[in-house]
Amino acid sequence: IKDSKKLYEPHAPAFPLYQSRLCASPNGRKVALPMMYMDKINFYDFEKDHLSSVSVYDAPASKDDELHVYYCSTCTDGDKVYALYMNQSNEDSYDVPKNMEIHVLDFDGVYLGRYVVQEYIIDIDCDDESLYGLDLEGNIYKFTLPKLKG
Repeated sequence: IKDSKKLYEPHAPAFPLYQSRLCASPNGRKVALPMMYMDKINFYDFEKDHLSSVSVYDAPASKDDELHVYYCSTCTDGDKVYALYMNQSNEDSYDVPKNMEIHVLDFDGVYLGRYVVQEYIIDIDCDDESLYGLDLEGNIYKFTLPKLKG
């Protein structure tokens, strides 16, 4: 291991309780770490040894007996982070379909806007022009990225 950083002391295993999939900037200097059971995304800068957190809605953190799923997937096109926001109770998550939000931020944690899709996607990936989603039935969607909603 060349670089490592302990971000916090969890009271349970870090995955899956805290983090959904992380993504790194192209130069490897920064990472975005969306939280599965907390309404925030952590951003860590290895060069500055700096951790910051961003919350779009400032929802309260889950309690062990009332878990709530916030972020379930993330990807990057190089300069932007796309974080799939589920915002459902643990009981309903991956079971009760709803519109999904994709929050878009830069690697400094600046919120750029969001996309809302009607498909109940549970995983995302992207390239420079499109965002791809996967639903529970195995359907793959290709979304052309329109102007962001604030």
